[in-house]
Amino acid sequence: MNEGFIVLVLIGVLVAFLVAPVLTPPPIAHFEILNPQESYVAPAIISVVSKTENVARLEWDFGDGTKVLNEKATTHTYCFDSDEARVFTIKLTVWDRFGRTSQASKDVTITPAPAPTVRAIQTNPPIAGVLEPLTVLRCSAEVEQWGGPDIVVNSYEWILMKRGSPNIVQKQTGKSVEFKVRPPSGDYDLILTVTNNACRKAVWHSQLRVGEVKRANIGSFIASPEQSDYYPAKVSISWTATHPQDSGPLRYSLDWDGEGGESPIYGTFSGSFSSEYTYTAPGTYNVILRVWSPELGMDESVAEARKTITIKPSTHFLMPAWAPAQPSGTTATTARIAFVFRDEQRPTYFEICVGTLKIVNDRVVPEFEYEPYFTLGTEGRATNLCPSWDAEGKRLVIMSDQNGQPSTTTDLYIISQKEVSTQLTYFNGSATAAFPFWTSKGDILFCSNENKLSSELYSIPATDFYIQELQRSPIPEITLKGPFDIYKLNPATGTKTAVVSFVAYNASWPAADPTNKWLAFELKGDIYVASLEGFNKDIGVIKSSPWRETYPRWNPKFNEWLAFMQYRDGRWQVVIYNIRTKEEARLETIVATDVAFPSWSADGRYLICQIKKREGWRLAVWTVLDSTGKLKEVRDYVELIPVSKK
Repeated sequence: MNEGFIVLVLIGVLVAFLVAPVLTPPPIAHFEILNPQESYVAPAIISVVSKTENVARLEWDFGDGTKVLNEKATTHTYCFDSDEARVFTIKLTVWDRFGRTSQASKDVTITPAPAPTVRAIQTNPPIAGVLEPLTVLRCSAEVEQWGGPDIVVNSYEWILMKRGSPNIVQKQTGKSVEFKVRPPSGDYDLILTVTNNACRKAVWHSQLRVGEVKRANIGSFIASPEQSDYYPAKVSISWTATHPQDSGPLRYSLDWDGEGGESPIYGTFSGSFSSEYTYTAPGTYNVILRVWSPELGMDESVAEARKTITIKPSTHFLMPAWAPAQPSGTTATTARIAFVFRDEQRPTYFEICVGTLKIVNDRVVPEFEYEPYFTLGTEGRATNLCPSWDAEGKRLVIMSDQNGQPSTTTDLYIISQKEVSTQLTYFNGSATAAFPFWTSKGDILFCSNENKLSSELYSIPATDFYIQELQRSPIPEITLKGPFDIYKLNPATGTKTAVVSFVAYNASWPAADPTNKWLAFELKGDIYVASLEGFNKDIGVIKSSPWRETYPRWNPKFNEWLAFMQYRDGRWQVVIYNIRTKEEARLETIVATDVAFPSWSADGRYLICQIKKREGWRLAVWTVLDSTGKLKEVRDYVELIPVSKK
């Protein structure tokens, strides 16, 4: 394109821009009132229209704060609350496309309409007296309005406000309204403002007094039990409560731990309520109940009651033994678990108990009901330990010091829930029978320091795990002398046969495999095996490591798996170990420092152990194998919640 032509075009545009405003006349603002009168009566409706030409935009200003933009014609209604006529100036401002402006104005006179008159106010109940909190105050107004049919009352606004406290206010609208009188108590103003469609107002004002807020009444407050000999302890709290000024539901907070404990529990109730809580540690707890009316507020209407709950010191659940021949199936399974119960209130008393473990859809149910099975000796002193079931799961063999001797020797006893105990060994202080294990064949394996297998007499202090390492646990300190040999005993005939003996070393914690051919035991801190079909026959080591291993237990179904205890890094762990594949895993917990005394379920899938927590030894169950005997993830476990049936 020719550059000269472009220059000519630009010059033409510039000339047009400069010349156009000169050639176009500026706007002249002009408008008309379509219904002109000398005076208007509110509510006055005035219509206006602009007659201005060449307008790019415009603005209407009606003189009462109302402005309208870019409307050529518009309508405005004047109303105000005054007894005097008022003059308003209507202004029209216009602009053309060049920014030039013009303005026109006209005055209009508006005469006010008559104001409404409040003739009467009715309240129920009368506001002359003192009103109780939560009283329903019904108010209605009688109002007159003059000025013709076009003037009508269109607004009733009621305000109930505490004098001197503008933030405490209730508002209602309507000719008839209801207020619920709320705290705080004191003097209140009741104000009605009536407005008509001409913006005229009438105000009515009165005063009333709100009485004092009464507090809730806690009728009964019961804790059961208020004292527990065992824990975890489930405590139930129940109460009844009313409020003299509020018949509706009440709010409560229940603090089970007292000041400084866990956060309180909040809720709503009517008349009565109850709640339960499980204490997992001993101590004295101050239970605090607070009840109040949500309508009246906690600060004004709260009532408080307290109860002292005493949970006695630790109880311990030790040395679990899973009964054989339990029902099988994944839908619902129950199993009997024998264990040793110790109450620190009675430190020399160890009781044999049996509980019922439930497994539903392959999941262990935490609640574990138990009861005493059989007690040897008096409750003042009885050391009954190491329960082991017979093949039918009906009787137990235990070691006990109820032979009349000091707690340095023990004998073996067969016990059942309904039969008198049978004493199997009668060393009576001359030797010890300990650590019994009832085989599926019916024999009882046990350890003894009778020392009849050697020509020498031994009184070497035993280095057995039971004597030294478990002194840090609730197992009693019994000063047993070694070395220990392992025997096999026929409980029906009393025939005793030696199985292994190592002269100066302890052979302890015997356990037979499901075939009753092999014996696993601890020797010098390692797990050994020997044949049950001879004396010191086919002895070999199963598991040896730098750490101490003890208490072996064969899996009753998958006999290649062995569970045992290992003392490592200052604490006890339970290890499961596959004799053939050398595969192993450790059972550990986050909440416990030690895991000890494993016992397999009858189907070989679960292990129950004792775990050491701050509040004492508890029982926990792991799922370790699947139905085919393959190792599962062993991190997950269920801690049992013992519930005494006593």
